[in-house]
Order: sequence, then structure tokens, then C-alpha cells
Amino acid sequence: MSRALALVALLTLAGCAARSSDGYRRSLAAGDRAKSAGRYDEAAAAYAEAARAASKERDRDEGAFLEAATLAQGGRHQEAMAAYDRLIAASPRGERSERAVYERALLEIEHGDAAAGWAALERALLTLPGAGTGRRALHKLVEHAEAEAPGGGGHRWLDAHRATLAKTELDEDVRYLIAKALEAEGKAAEARAAYVACAEAHPYPFGSLTDDSWWNAAALADKQGDAAAAVTYLQRLLAPREVATMKQGSYERPRYAAAQYRLAELYRDRLADPLRARREFHVLYERHTTSPLRDDALWNEALLARQAGDRQATCDVARELVRALPESRYAGCASQLCPGQSDSPKAPACRDYLRAALSP
Repeated sequence: MSRALALVALLTLAGCAARSSDGYRRSLAAGDRAKSAGRYDEAAAAYAEAARAASKERDRDEGAFLEAATLAQGGRHQEAMAAYDRLIAASPRGERSERAVYERALLEIEHGDAAAGWAALERALLTLPGAGTGRRALHKLVEHAEAEAPGGGGHRWLDAHRATLAKTELDEDVRYLIAKALEAEGKAAEARAAYVACAEAHPYPFGSLTDDSWWNAAALADKQGDAAAAVTYLQRLLAPREVATMKQGSYERPRYAAAQYRLAELYRDRLADPLRARREFHVLYERHTTSPLRDDALWNEALLARQAGDRQATCDVARELVRALPESRYAGCASQLCPGQSDSPKAPACRDYLRAALSP
């Protein structure tokens, strides 16, 4: 008999939980519909009801967070801050609480006591650096410090907190921002070293700013007259380029093609090595198959071949321009590059400034 009663009690509890879960889902869906329609007050009320109906702590926190965020979206900023406070107090270790701390601080900055909000944002960053909004908060705090003390305030803030943030996932951003600050202050040698250190500390594929660091280091090296170092930095940027399997192409990052093009330019303009420049321009055309720089690369390769008196290579590149990139502006100059080669009928007529580049 006792076993039967226990089974009845268990089934009753299960039914209650199911009804609670159904209520949560219905209220959440109602909130989503109202928010999509711009009815933020209605949406906030529905999310609050979802939080009350939730049988799981995680669902309750989700409803509470959405209530606060929707109140803020609807312009009810003080009520939104109060809602964030309730969520943080009720679930200090919940999945949404770290984000709530950040959002609460940002609302305070924009719609309450700004000084208190900045202090709260800084505390959040230093104690909860791994939260999803940590990176955004870091940049906002640095910008604020610079605005408060132009000409180095942001840099000083970074230096003051560098040791603490070095142990977190924000270390790369801190290093990069310090390098940018040094560059802005005109300390080119220190900035260059800082960019290199950032790239080496957070190499591909783990760093999100690796390519930017190598790129900026190369630009500074070039300005300092150290073209050889600039080439090395660009080669290190390009070295980890991956090729996907199953003929799906390459994992292209935004700096790849530009870095390859700049590498060729350095060999041509700084290191007086036109043959190597020709090879590097062709690498861009051959490997970076989605880049809009491909026709520029072929054109420059052809010009260098022409200047070297290599008629066969010049004509080979002219033919490739017409064949592979028939709508390129350069394909309308193929006959100018190689007598006997027809221009592409799909290309515009050869422009005067391109004809000028062909002059001896």
C-alpha cells in the first residue's frame, strides 16, 4: 500500500512539473511574440510570468533576464535595473548572473549615476573577466579612461590592470590595446615590439588578433626602414594558412590576401627583388582564389615581367587575365601587354592610367 501511495505521489509531482514546464514555455513564447512586434511592456510581463512558472532554476533565470533586458529595450531603465538586481540576488552563481552584472552597470552609466556605473563595470570586469560581455566592457573602460584623461589615460588604465587581466582570456586584448596606445603615442619601436609579443603570445589558431598584430608590426617595421623585418612578420602571418579537406577551399582570414599582396610590394619596392615580387604576386592569384586582389596581382606580375624583358612570361600572364578574369579592367589591356593577344570582350576598354603604367 505504501509503495502504491509513493507511486501516486511521484506521478502527481511529475504532473505538476510538466504543467509548470508547459506554463514556462507558453509564457516565454508569448514574450517572444510580443517583443518581435515591439510590444515591450507586454513582453516583459510575459517573461516575468515565465520566470514564476519555471520549475528549473536555469529557466527561471532565463525568464528573469529576458524581463530585465526587455524592460531596458522598452525604455523602462530604472525598472530594468531593479529586475537585474533581483536576478543577481536570487541566483548569484546562475548562468545569466554574470551577464546581468554587466548589463546592470551599463544601464547605470547611461541612465543613472554614471560614476557609480563605471565603477561597477570595472569591478565586473576585474572579478568576472570571462563573462560574454567582458571584451566589450574592456574596450568601453579603456575608451572612458582615455576620454577622462586624453593623451594616455587609456594606456595608464591598461597598465594598472594588466597583471590582473593577464591571467584571463582578455590578455590578448590588453596586449593589443597597449600596442595600439604606444603607436598612438608615437613610440613606434615599443609598439612594434608589443605587437610582435602579442602575436607570439596568442598564435593562430588561438588568437583572434594575431593577424592584426603581425600586420601592424609589419607596417611599423616598413615605416622604420626595416623592410626585411616587415617581410618576416607578413610571412609569419601567412604561414599558418590552412587548406580544408574534401576540396572545400581554404580557411581564409581577412588579412591573408592583403598580406600576400603587401609582401610582393615589399620585394618590388623596398628590397629591389622584382623576380621574387613576381612570384609573390602569382602566389596571391593562385592561392587566394576568392580575393578581389587577384587581377591586381596578375597585372603587377605582368608589368614586372615586361620590365624585365621577359616577353613569354608577360604574354602568359596576359592570356591568363583574359581567360580567368575576363571582366577585369586589366583584361581590356591584354593587347597592350602582349601584341597579338586579344583583349577580353567582357572587359572595359583599357583606361588611360593603365596605358600610362605601360609606358617605358
